[in-house]
Amino acid sequence: IIDSNPEPAVTFTTAGQQVKESAGTATIGVELSAISGRDVTVPLMVSGTAKTPGNFTLPSGTVVIKAGERSGTVPVQVSANGLNEDDKTVVVSMGVPTHGVQGKVVTSTVTIVNTDPEPTVSFRSAGSSGEEKSGPARLEVRLSAPSGKPVTVGYAVTGGTAILGKDYALAAGVLSFEPGETSKAIEIDIKNHGIYDDDKTLEIALKDPKNAVLGSTAAHTRTIVHTAPQPAVAFLSAISRGDEKTSSVLIPVSLSAPSGKPITVEYAVTGGTAEEG
Repeated sequence: IIDSNPEPAVTFTTAGQQVKESAGTATIGVELSAISGRDVTVPLMVSGTAKTPGNFTLPSGTVVIKAGERSGTVPVQVSANGLNEDDKTVVVSMGVPTHGVQGKVVTSTVTIVNTDPEPTVSFRSAGSSGEEKSGPARLEVRLSAPSGKPVTVGYAVTGGTAILGKDYALAAGVLSFEPGETSKAIEIDIKNHGIYDDDKTLEIALKDPKNAVLGSTAAHTRTIVHTAPQPAVAFLSAISRGDEKTSSVLIPVSLSAPSGKPITVEYAVTGGTAEEG
């Protein structure tokens, strides 16, 4: 008995679908145009932007529709990897079936929709301090979670009592986090000028994040603690002399070191044999 029925056509039931990465499983249907008396084996090829096992897994590279059955499925197990990233695609293409022929739809695309929010970017703390003689200061900037995308954030000095060039050196700039990185640092050059002065502050703010949002500590205040002691004030010499015919005399008073603050000192005649006036 010569079989005259043609081999059934094999087709995917959908050309595309979307599924959230937290959904668990996406199912691609495979259907025959007619029931077959033989097992129909359909080889599958996978491409797209999604990676395995990070974004998805497929249990097998083939789907078999048993004799007497009309359809089968391709389960695509999607994974929630906790990374904010672009939506990913799993493109399943049909190879040449055994005991069947390719039908109309031979490619089916599953788009895995990312559900993880953008991470926050912020300073590790809202404030810090250090002595001016301790050298450069490093301020840590963190992401709240790793990201699957590159993250950038700008920073700039926005206030404070410290003076650029005198107390510190820091130009505005941009921090770049590669995918997976969570920590970067801003380095401030602190000037040790050795002059007695008040402590100074430096206010730095993060701005213009890309692929992230600003966190609760988007500003940091750095206190520069001055360690130079107060200068000593004294007469330049303990005694001096001069002729009475000299109309006036300058008695030098000096500081042991320059000061960053105004200094006043009182003076008065406390003794001697000369009479005022």
